This record gives sequence, structure tokens and C-alpha cells, in this order.
Amino acid sequence: MTETTRPPVDDAIEVSGKVDIYKKEEWWRSVVRYRTPGYEGERHALYLWHKEDGRWRRKQKYVIDDPETWQRDKEVIGSMVKTAPGNTTTEEFPTSDYLSVAQGETIYRTDEWWKAVTYIIRKGSYDTREVSVYLWQHDGGKWRRRQKYTTKAKRWDDDVRAIERSLQGDGGGGWTPTSAGDDPSGSPGDGTGILDALEDAVEF
Repeated sequence: MTETTRPPVDDAIEVSGKVDIYKKEEWWRSVVRYRTPGYEGERHALYLWHKEDGRWRRKQKYVIDDPETWQRDKEVIGSMVKTAPGNTTTEEFPTSDYLSVAQGETIYRTDEWWKAVTYIIRKGSYDTREVSVYLWQHDGGKWRRRQKYTTKAKRWDDDVRAIERSLQGDGGGGWTPTSAGDDPSGSPGDGTGILDALEDAVEF
């Protein structure tokens, strides 16, 4: 069956393809290939949407401008995903006080923009093991989050496959559904995928 539904992105975006990682009744994780006004060339972004009151609402977005950017990010994210760090970070990041960051690495930082990868080991009172990519903008004297992407060891390989397929030009042409592999967050009926998505989507 052909998927004719346009991904729920801004109307100003010219979508040229997508690679779904998974799509459930309430959660949709996909890599979208697109063009934006005023920017030359294609961009790619991994999205996580949640359906609320019948509408898909964005919970996460991670933009990849080109293969070189992806390779740089991939090395840092992959290294953290595959390790179990202790409390080793020496750099403070503008994340929520609700989160306990065990490790982090700045990808780049300017006076206006700051991109970093962090390893989160606790959210409030419960433990977790996840890696988050943040992009903050310095605005009004504060660092404000503009993008966030979260992954875990069991999901990382599926995210990588979807991103790299999008970079290679897969997922276009009439919205034919394109799966990156088995749903990495649990089988359809076991409930673990919903719990993972809920945990990922918490806004911190």
C-alpha cells in the first residue's frame, strides 16, 4: 500500500523523501529529507512526533546538514551509546536540573549557538541510560534549547540505518513506506515502545 500522507512538518518545507523508523497509533519516528527556503541543498532531520487530539505534534528534531556533519556526530554519539560512563563530566551544560549528566562533549560552540552530546543517567528519581544531542541558542542572556534528539543502545543501530538511507537518497518517490528495520523500541503489543517514546519525549 502506498503512503500518501505528507510528514507533519512545516508547510514551508519542501519534502523530498522519508525513511520511517517506526510508526504506531500515537508515535511516529522518521527521518525526513527536505529543502527549506533560503538554504541551498537538501537537509535531513530525524523527528519524533506524538499524536495529541488527532494531530501529530513534534517532540524531537535533529537536523543533519550533510554527510560530514553526520560522520562527526555519529562518532561522538556512537561512542557514548556503547559505553557506561561514571560521573566523569567536567563541563556544565544548560540542561534541566531534573537531568543527571554523567558525560558530555561539545561538538561546537559560538557566541550564539552551542551543540553538544550528553549521556543522561538519571531523570529525577529514576535511572536511565540514554544519549541526547542538544542544540541551544543564546537568546536574552540564556541558552535556550532549539533541537533535541535522544537515543539508546537498543535503538541506535536503527537510527543510523535510517539516517544513512536518507543521506543516500532512499525513501522518496510517491511516499512508498520505507522501514529502517524492525521496530527498535519493542514489538507492537508489548508496550515497551510506548514507554520508550514517552520517556524520550519528556521536554528537558
